[in-house]
Amino acid sequence: MASNYKSLKCNCCAGSLEYNKEKKVWICQYCGNEMRREEEYDGLYTIKNVVKQTLVDIAYGRLDSAEKNLSECEKIDSSYIGTLIARLCFKMFTLTTPGACAPGASKSLIGQLKRGYDELKERDEAISTEEEALYEAFEENGDAFAVLVLVFDSLGDTVHRDFAENLLDASAVYSQTLNESLLNYAMNSGKIEMADTVLANIDNIDCKKAFFLVINKYEDGEKKREHICRIIGNAGLVPDDRYEIEQYLQTSGDSIQTKVCTYDEAGKKGASASIEYVIQYLLAYLDENTELLKKVIGRFCDSKPNDTELYLLIHHIMAGHTFRSASEELGTMAEKGMFIVFSPADIDTMLTRKDLNGDEKVSFLQMIKKWNVNDKTYDNVIGRYLTENSDAVDVRIQVIQELLSSVKTLSTNTVTDYVLKCSADGERKPEIIRMLFGLDLNLSFYRELLSNYMKKSPDDPSVREEIITFLTDLGLQGDPETVIEMACNTSEENLQETIEYIQRMTNNGGRFRNDALSTYLEKARDHCYHSQIIKALYSPAGRISPAAITNYVLFGKDDGTKVQNLRAFSSQCSVPLGTSGCQINHLGHTITCSLIQGYVLATGDSEPTAIDIVNMMKDAGARLNPVIRADQTDMKFKKYAVDNKDALGMLSRKLCEDNKVFSFLF
Repeated sequence: MASNYKSLKCNCCAGSLEYNKEKKVWICQYCGNEMRREEEYDGLYTIKNVVKQTLVDIAYGRLDSAEKNLSECEKIDSSYIGTLIARLCFKMFTLTTPGACAPGASKSLIGQLKRGYDELKERDEAISTEEEALYEAFEENGDAFAVLVLVFDSLGDTVHRDFAENLLDASAVYSQTLNESLLNYAMNSGKIEMADTVLANIDNIDCKKAFFLVINKYEDGEKKREHICRIIGNAGLVPDDRYEIEQYLQTSGDSIQTKVCTYDEAGKKGASASIEYVIQYLLAYLDENTELLKKVIGRFCDSKPNDTELYLLIHHIMAGHTFRSASEELGTMAEKGMFIVFSPADIDTMLTRKDLNGDEKVSFLQMIKKWNVNDKTYDNVIGRYLTENSDAVDVRIQVIQELLSSVKTLSTNTVTDYVLKCSADGERKPEIIRMLFGLDLNLSFYRELLSNYMKKSPDDPSVREEIITFLTDLGLQGDPETVIEMACNTSEENLQETIEYIQRMTNNGGRFRNDALSTYLEKARDHCYHSQIIKALYSPAGRISPAAITNYVLFGKDDGTKVQNLRAFSSQCSVPLGTSGCQINHLGHTITCSLIQGYVLATGDSEPTAIDIVNMMKDAGARLNPVIRADQTDMKFKKYAVDNKDALGMLSRKLCEDNKVFSFLF
């Protein structure tokens, strides 16, 4: 940086001169004449040297020695410009050097500084010839000129500061303390060239202070990263210095390249920022930069993190990092030989993410295989994924296939819970069940699975039928009581499924209790009987209860087989047909009577069927004339029939007439 000064004139044309540091001469800006100032002895050589030495002592913090040299200057010539400047510098550094100013003396010292500076301005607002001659006597002493630059800058004197700065060779400053102040000055003033020169003087700067000054104040860019890499080797960082690194990562507006460089270089020297800062301020911005991402993860691995740090990073990778980033991160960890035990919770977290597609989730699972995930972890993960995950069915199939490829068997609870509780896979659930039973499972542990599934299935009828078929073909058998319960709750939608299952069960050697049909007739939902089920449950050696006979007589459909069935059922009942009691609702009355009486009053069968059934009952010894109870009143059956003759149905009236109920002799 060059400056013009009117006080310097060319001896040829009186033009303005500019000092050339390389040639160490003054050059006329008008005619190009080069001048080297020659002085005759004027008795001031000694005081100039003492002034210079005073400034050098100040530069190195030798204030006692500086004070003695200043006293010598005062003795030689207290009014000399050099003495005045040395006095200003001494007082300024005394004021700013910690511990140099006596307690309570700072106010007085500030006053002295102001008066001294006013005196300098009175001598000459610009640079006098006498002052120029003084500076030439310094012989480009970098320390002396650096002191002048800092003092005049503190005083706000840009004229004297810029003149001294023009003569300063920053590379020739050897005081570490002074270089620190000079670097601060350069940074704050935006004088990057001077800052670069100071930073290059690596043997004469406090590299640790310079490092932190650079990361916090130096403008971002490649040059900054070069300084960081060069300085940090001599910075002598210790682990606790990571706090300043973390503060930098959190607050700096530098590019991610510079932040990664700082983290990496500091980590090499043992001052690694904690993983929380790495995750939040580095990894969060590295999805598109594979090289930097691998560098950060590699440095983290080399820092020998504890388990808390490692698994915090693993959790964040599994919970939120893109597949691309996670691939590089886990790949780098594997290359570095990191020992990782993946928890079921972290794998679950990854599998529940909606930003990953099926292929990515499968690739994730394949990556973590490098660390030999144990069977118990897989069992937990598979169990939760099967019953709790809400991925699309196609994704679930894809992921389940990969998970099952990692195990030979599963716990009974894992398989059972899926079969009994999950319907998320819809029509593809049977496909998954086939996968599960394709493992090495001990089928003896699943004896009750089919029965429990039949009791309470969450699936649609078609899916349910396919699963029951598969489990049955697998050799599992339903509990007979469960099968009967299933039959009792059969609807038109699952009728065929129930019939086929009963047939498969009997074909596989399954046996029902001899009262199976009786139970069905007693408990069938809404007394809705199906002839196919009746046929499947009937046994020649069976036993039919009176209640079952009653239900079938009163509620069984007239499907053309009712009379034949009833003849067979009655032969297996211990009570004569028609003599058992029953209760019906008839014409608004609650009637308690025998079965033959109730049937005659309430039958909805065809006339031939009704006549045959009544005759069967009469042949078994049943009679129409016993007393019945209508609501709370006992009366003869004939009286009730006669009183309500007009309200009786046509078939009921005919049955009464055929059996002489309305006759005087009945």
